[in-house]
Amino acid sequence: MLGLFIHAFLEGTLLSHGSLIGNSSEALGHVHNSKTVLFGVIMHKGPAAFALAAVLSSTLSKKWSLILLTLFALASPLGMFSSAYLFQNGFLETQGAGMLFGLVAGGFLHISTTIFFESSPHHKFNWNKLIVSFLAAGLAILSEFFF
Repeated sequence: MLGLFIHAFLEGTLLSHGSLIGNSSEALGHVHNSKTVLFGVIMHKGPAAFALAAVLSSTLSKKWSLILLTLFALASPLGMFSSAYLFQNGFLETQGAGMLFGLVAGGFLHISTTIFFESSPHHKFNWNKLIVSFLAAGLAILSEFFF
């Protein structure tokens, strides 16, 4: 739970800095905004929350399941408000926010490659996962044109 909370908290830190996300790529005509990142986090958190609720409800009481699921749900907004506060009060500068974005992106890459390559007992390459990954990447690219 602590790892999931930290992961969600760090993802939330991206949500308060939409203008910083696009600055480095603006010259290339490619700009992200906070709505794009928010949509991505929502798409990522929905299935994660569903899976977490299923695991928690099968192992813990309903009360504890709700408490832990609520903490998980609050982690990203807490990350967003914390990073906005730190940035506005000068504790976090643009370079530090860039490093934070790199940390979160590295986490995404680490988790996704672990899921992709380490999910079978014998570490066999799964072509279905590769095809789904390419379809998801294509969907992400298409979403750039509409959001």
